[in-house]
Amino acid sequence: MTESICIGRFIPAVNKSCVTINDSNNISISRPNSTISKNFKLSYAYESSKDENERQNQDNLVFTSLLQSQIENSLFKGERVSIITFGVPKTGKTCLLNNILEKIVKTVFSTNKEGFKTNILLSSLNCSIQGEIITDNLDEYPTAKPKVREDMRKGNFYVENLTQISVTSPDEVNHLISISQTRTGNAHYLLTFTIIHIADDGTRVTSEIQILDLKGFDRNEQTKFADKDSDKTITTFTRVIDIVSSGKGRPPFRDSKIIRLLQPAFGGNSYNFFLVGFRSDEDNHDETLATLIYCEKFLGIKGTIKPDVRNHIIDYSELSKQIEELKEKINSKATKSSDLKLGLEAT
Repeated sequence: MTESICIGRFIPAVNKSCVTINDSNNISISRPNSTISKNFKLSYAYESSKDENERQNQDNLVFTSLLQSQIENSLFKGERVSIITFGVPKTGKTCLLNNILEKIVKTVFSTNKEGFKTNILLSSLNCSIQGEIITDNLDEYPTAKPKVREDMRKGNFYVENLTQISVTSPDEVNHLISISQTRTGNAHYLLTFTIIHIADDGTRVTSEIQILDLKGFDRNEQTKFADKDSDKTITTFTRVIDIVSSGKGRPPFRDSKIIRLLQPAFGGNSYNFFLVGFRSDEDNHDETLATLIYCEKFLGIKGTIKPDVRNHIIDYSELSKQIEELKEKINSKATKSSDLKLGLEAT
């Protein structure tokens, strides 16, 4: 049974803080001018340093202690890893993601196994906040609008006509990621690595790393997540988390294009990592509290991984024999046809 990992990155308060990080797992939050606090548990919580070098060290620790081993272990098992970032704006969550993404790329290319041939495919898309319009970030001259389709055999969703580029080096990947991120703008951003390993006996192992950067949650007058009516992705995201964590009802995956693509993560067929950005200021109390409540629900997402491994043991000598036999039959029929034609012409 897999359990989700939730990592909280807290920006220090400018004035008075409503958050207390008791240790790396326990958080307390209290309302302004109140001595009553509410406690929450996270997989890992830390206050982001103001020093850039120290901040880099913190991000390195997050990757090496929580993500690296799971990514390495999943690459040759046909398993999926999902990394989702969200939080209030200006909390550095995208910066954290980019630092971790650089290390993911290195890990993917440095993790090798004897007896396997590897093909690494990269795809990237944007999903607009208004109208959920999907854009292919790696297609220079798009000729068809990408559409979300369902793969009935695998039981999941994919984007039809989405560009997948076979990449051979970390530098090439980083260049493509840089291009795709410049095209993101104010949209949700999804990056997918598909890693295909083919063993000498023909066994095909397909692993996947999905990275979703959700645009930040803003607050409205009711101090709840804003733009719910206009942002289907966020609306569906919160509803799915509510239902999956409670185990009551049917999650509305189909209500959002991008959440459909992340269905394995929310459905339990993935190792999930949630990178969450918080602001510690008292002025941000309500949205910080709401986000912590969702973090608690994330930790309740559990499931069982179904590896994508297909055993194709191919006897090439037997195939060659069958090909030769077919050629002989074709030649034999061609000869008979030719003899028949000559006989008819003679009469």
